[in-house]
Amino acid sequence: MDYPRQLFDVLNHRLTLSNSLKDRLISLSPGDHLVQAQTMTAPPRSAAEREFYGQLLWRNVRGRFEQTLSASDLRLWRSPPADVGSSPAHLRLLKSFDDFLLAQFSHWGPALFMSHGVLQRVFEWRRRDPHPMKLLTAELELNSRVFCGEASARFPITEDLGAFKRAAVKELKIVFSKSRTEFSSRNRTPALIADSVGHMVKQQPRVFPTLYRSLPQLKSFLLVAEEHLVLGIVAGRTRAASFVDTWVASATGYSVQRARQAMSRPRS
Repeated sequence: MDYPRQLFDVLNHRLTLSNSLKDRLISLSPGDHLVQAQTMTAPPRSAAEREFYGQLLWRNVRGRFEQTLSASDLRLWRSPPADVGSSPAHLRLLKSFDDFLLAQFSHWGPALFMSHGVLQRVFEWRRRDPHPMKLLTAELELNSRVFCGEASARFPITEDLGAFKRAAVKELKIVFSKSRTEFSSRNRTPALIADSVGHMVKQQPRVFPTLYRSLPQLKSFLLVAEEHLVLGIVAGRTRAASFVDTWVASATGYSVQRARQAMSRPRS
């Protein structure tokens, strides 16, 4: 995925964007930067860098929302009237977007506050209706609990988890293959395997972007998973798909069979 040219045009219009900062930012792909935004432990010190991440996140959220719209709704969404309040159809779409945006806070956490567009919606919620603010608090709490690796943190099973499984399985096949080689002549304990897998993913975010985004949850699961599942990684008995099914079941509270069925639904 390449950077849209307009992204740096917007940044240069709002701020003085030095060549050194621009070079540093484009040294990583947008996908890599999205991973960094999700795993940030502190906001960037530079105002320009915060603006960069805010623009990137806003474009990502809007783009993903637009993918959920029908062709007719997409045309409406991209051609709002001057007074949105006068159009019931546009108000309906805006309500759908607000619902979509709220759900993103469990995924991105406070990084979304770097976006001016997000802040505009939050201030609008504050002005019009306190209920979205209550939901926002719940989404941020869930994000923090998952980020901290709490075993009791639960995500609902959604279409996004189906996409997560497909991506995670591809990456885990590589991780499991490397782990079998690494532990072929080493002492095998679940704790050592968990450390090795975590280190491998952390050191190669471009190779394992999906697992990197979920690294705290992955390490937490490896430490509480049944011993035969973890030892099976290096023995060649644990299949990547079965591992993800069990992992998602643990994260959602569903049975393994229920999680597997939900994630295998045909894509629309």
